[in-house]
Amino acid sequence: MADIDNEQRKETQPNSQSIDDSSSFEDISLTELKSFAGAGDYPQQWLMHLRTGTRLAGFNAWAAIFGMAWFVYRKLYIQGFIAIVLEMIVPGLAGAAALVLIGASESFAYGFVVPATIIGVRIVLGFWANQALCKKAVRVIREADALNLDNESHLQMIAAAGGVNIGAYFIAVGIVGVIDRFLLLGF
Repeated sequence: MADIDNEQRKETQPNSQSIDDSSSFEDISLTELKSFAGAGDYPQQWLMHLRTGTRLAGFNAWAAIFGMAWFVYRKLYIQGFIAIVLEMIVPGLAGAAALVLIGASESFAYGFVVPATIIGVRIVLGFWANQALCKKAVRVIREADALNLDNESHLQMIAAAGGVNIGAYFIAVGIVGVIDRFLLLGF
């Protein structure tokens, strides 16, 4: 495990045992979290989340606004795939359910139910985003700890796994554009 200052370790000792009830967070420092996340408020939010053991790690407005693209940008590729599936399927199912189950008019189903469901899905994604990113940070830090690297290599490995991927963001947005063009609008 990297030799991070004992003071840093002490300031990050959480009261909670884990996100998934299987491990302690006493060995995760603010320095490691900052290395993973880069600049911003994420490390402080995550420490509070880990200390208190709350289920939610806060609301991420950027994830709520950008949806799947935010997850891919933050290198959460599987979550990005899940987000796009939720964004595309759940609102359509809700509109169809409004038509079939309650006999709503098409204008109500597609003018109110679908947009309201899209907003609901985006709110869920906003809450899920910080939780998913925090879990990934903890996993990456634990993997780096297991390699027993020197401090510099340890933090470099964490930084490489964290951060952002702007290229993947543009590829994902392009793929969604192609899907919209060919599947939703026809050839």
